[in-house]
Amino acid sequence: MNTSNYSSEYGRAAGAVVNTVTKSGGNDLHGEVYFYDRDNEWGAFNPFTTLTTQNADGSFSAHPYKPTDTRKIYGFGVGGAIIKNKLFWYFAFDRFDRNFPGTAVAGTPKAFFAAPLAALTPTYTVDGTSNCFQSNGTTSNINSGAFTTGASSLTNGSNIAAATIGACTLVSNLGLPDYATGASTYNSGLNGLIGELGPVPRKGQQTIFFPKLDWQINSKNHASFEVNRMRWISPAGIQTQSSNSFATNSFGKDYVRDTWASPNSTPSSLPTYPTKPASNTGATSSSNSLSRQPLTKPRIS
Repeated sequence: MNTSNYSSEYGRAAGAVVNTVTKSGGNDLHGEVYFYDRDNEWGAFNPFTTLTTQNADGSFSAHPYKPTDTRKIYGFGVGGAIIKNKLFWYFAFDRFDRNFPGTAVAGTPKAFFAAPLAALTPTYTVDGTSNCFQSNGTTSNINSGAFTTGASSLTNGSNIAAATIGACTLVSNLGLPDYATGASTYNSGLNGLIGELGPVPRKGQQTIFFPKLDWQINSKNHASFEVNRMRWISPAGIQTQSSNSFATNSFGKDYVRDTWASPNSTPSSLPTYPTKPASNTGATSSSNSLSRQPLTKPRIS
């Protein structure tokens, strides 16, 4: 691993450079197979991963939540000779499969789930009427203090007051006939938003192909050619948290396509003045990379 003072071949490196040596084929056919399994069912609950639900009395409770999260990594490597002692081949395959459904939750449940008063009574208005607005027709008539203090206070009162003001705003902006219609319209919209919460199917799959050829030209010359092809597909995989304050259709898709081809050679040693030989190595690479994060198709209802 290099962390500073890179040679010119690493001129574009911004951080550490890790150099790895890939396997090659030999005269005998050889290979390996591997499998790795990780399942969240065997793990403990994370105290920081919770879901908030509303109780019958209007209060809210946070409960520990352990979402599904399974990972399986498997693959193989195999190599051998095309021409004994001369030309060798090697091929590796690697697959990563992950199933980790997410959950769309409300960022502030107390505010999100708060519904307006079923009926606007004089107890919660400034002028003691059941009107959304005062006599001038524009000033709000909602007495927010009555929701949080005194005998008329309610559990989660400040957010219910905000929802009630919201219902009155609908009365004004949509020209609705009365508060009851505004509250009904508000609740219909809230129910529609609640439908955007809940589990989100989410998976990730990475596939890697790695073919390689090695040519032992003679005792001093060697050439190789390798290709690294990687594909990553993850519907709803932009947001990776177990729970997220995005709607079920807003987690985003993640696609990555990366292909590298790299020929390498070690030419014959060349004489230098006066007679000391020098070993010369040539290498180049070509790559094609594409990363896409397309929008998730919105739900129409």
